[in-house]
Amino acid sequence: MSNREEIVYSYDVMVEKSAETGLSYQDAIIVLTDKFVAKHKRGSVEIPERSTLDVPELIYDSVRFHVQQTRQQRRQYLKDVFDDIGDKHEYPAGHKAHEAAKRRLIRNFSRAFPLGVDEGKDKALGMWHIPDVMNAIDSRRENLQKQKAALELFEASAARAVRALKEGEWWS
Repeated sequence: MSNREEIVYSYDVMVEKSAETGLSYQDAIIVLTDKFVAKHKRGSVEIPERSTLDVPELIYDSVRFHVQQTRQQRRQYLKDVFDDIGDKHEYPAGHKAHEAAKRRLIRNFSRAFPLGVDEGKDKALGMWHIPDVMNAIDSRRENLQKQKAALELFEASAARAVRALKEGEWWS
């Protein structure tokens, strides 16, 4: 198992054990860092004695990177998961779409997915309920509004830059 795979697997297990309550991904990063630092101290990771590397900091950076990357990928994958839930419900057992959706849902059942709430909680897919899906929708809507506001600010700044460029001598 690679470092990334071990981190993501451990993250999924922690979140699944949190069951209905979900788990803060920031808390998961801290706990996983402690776990992997302890593993390093037991000698399963070899670093030369004279090394100036700050191993706990490197482990923290690695855990944080892999957890955040996984969360982002799974956040993008939620639409597909929701389609699978719909397909499994709408198509009869034995239908190709039903069976394919069922396989994907089983594969993702114990995996952590971001709930889309501000505090950064994650929950195993098998523990999701209607309010969790609604939170994911609200989170996407809020992100869209933030992106629209950022676009408006960008357009206003760009319009000022265009005016300055048209008038020339903006560089001196």
